[in-house]
Amino acid sequence: MQGAKVTAVDISEGMIGVAKKLADCHGVKIDAKTMLAEDLKFEDNTFDIVFGNGVLHHTYRPAAYEEVHRVLKPGGRGIFIEPLSYNPIIGIYRHIAQSVRTEDEKPFNFGDLKRLKSIFAAVEHREFWLTSLWIFMRMFLVERLHPANHRYWKHVIINHQQYQKLYLKLRQWDDALLGRMPGLGRLAWNTVIVLAKADEP
Repeated sequence: MQGAKVTAVDISEGMIGVAKKLADCHGVKIDAKTMLAEDLKFEDNTFDIVFGNGVLHHTYRPAAYEEVHRVLKPGGRGIFIEPLSYNPIIGIYRHIAQSVRTEDEKPFNFGDLKRLKSIFAAVEHREFWLTSLWIFMRMFLVERLHPANHRYWKHVIINHQQYQKLYLKLRQWDDALLGRMPGLGRLAWNTVIVLAKADEP
């Protein structure tokens, strides 16, 4: 909506259709293509930014990492939001919700960050959703929403007005806790990863 030229990629034709409808709804144009993250059909050094939300943990990561690096322009950035594997509560949720998950899902760990550091010139990450996970606990214990029947993250988005005040308060606690004790970040639900490709020599 600010004038960027956007190419959308997904393995699912259905999701590409959703992306096109969303773009039409906002009056913007995108170039949407069905494609594998591990085999991007673009020339080298094509994009200034590659962004993905919950994408890499569905891929064969070594190939996907190399493809992101290849299609980025020198000095370009990759920005990804990915789930972490360490929190035992989220582990229980994933086990209960197996029927609505795909077989290829593997949440991130800090070993993935080491691999990324071997490919990209710089890798930064910041974790979030720690005490905010109480919202998920509330859905399960109070609202009695079974994880096998409800995607909690989707429920939060659709019903954001219901959870907004609680989330904002928990977000303040998260910022305070993670600011003082960043080691607690491994127990968070998600991490934001920013990758930088080296400038041309």
